[in-house]
Amino acid sequence: MVLMAEDEERIKAMIMRLEGYLRRKRLEVNVNKTKIIVFKKGGGRRKKISWRWEGKEIEEVKEIRYLGYIFQKNGRQDGHIRERIKKAMGILGQIWGIGKRKFGKDLGRRIWLFDTLVWTVLGYGAEVWGWREREKVEGVEEQFLRWMVGADWRTPGYLIREELKRDKLRGRAARRAWNFEKKLEEGKGGEIARECLEEIKKRLEKNKKKSEWEEEREKFYRERED
Repeated sequence: MVLMAEDEERIKAMIMRLEGYLRRKRLEVNVNKTKIIVFKKGGGRRKKISWRWEGKEIEEVKEIRYLGYIFQKNGRQDGHIRERIKKAMGILGQIWGIGKRKFGKDLGRRIWLFDTLVWTVLGYGAEVWGWREREKVEGVEEQFLRWMVGADWRTPGYLIREELKRDKLRGRAARRAWNFEKKLEEGKGGEIARECLEEIKKRLEKNKKKSEWEEEREKFYRERED
């Protein structure tokens, strides 16, 4: 279960209402597994807030995992991408030997292995982080392509991609983000996601200060128009 609100007073009111509801239903919440995250733009210290559930303190955290995505209090995607890269590199190590034994010099089949097994893990959540190029994400594929063709680390990645007629991963990540947004505009997808998109559009109309993520998204659309 997730509670969301724009400020401290509203979230505390929601907590109180939920306490009452669960009490009437004779249900309990495991406070040790309950966390609070406060999203905040910019630097500066914030006053310490005491979060409570029926008198017990709720831990406030800097990042939280929801549906497999890591959300950070500063709104950045670094933590999630680091984890994706770590998991993808683990799979890359496993499939390397398989691809070499089974497919030998059939580069097309070995690239198929990458797209099927590695990108599936690496690209998780691209609907959120895919608006701009991520150098370290590209580095995962470049390392795989270097291994595959026997090139050393000094060979520029763009030369290897040109030889193999392989586009950067940025393209497919951006398509995922763009297609997801279009789906929301068509009334599909989750209600909360659709409401978030409407809020983003309202903020842009009012010229409010943008988050780093909003700037990435806006830059993507500007580049498409050019």
